[in-house]
Amino acid sequence: MLPLIVLVHVGDGDEEAQHYLLCIACVATVLEWAALYKVLLEEFRHRSLRCLWSEAQLGG
Repeated sequence: MLPLIVLVHVGDGDEEAQHYLLCIACVATVLEWAALYKVLLEEFRHRSLRCLWSEAQLGG
């Protein structure tokens, strides 16, 4: 499993209205990540959408 931290930036052109959504997902394959990304695009299709992701450093 690849632990991924997905930061979704949602904005409508007005800086004051921009906000961030943080999603944390564990995906096993790139295809699963692509599926998640497609869902996010569909969810926010009426707004600008940028996704940044990085592998989470999970320490004990």
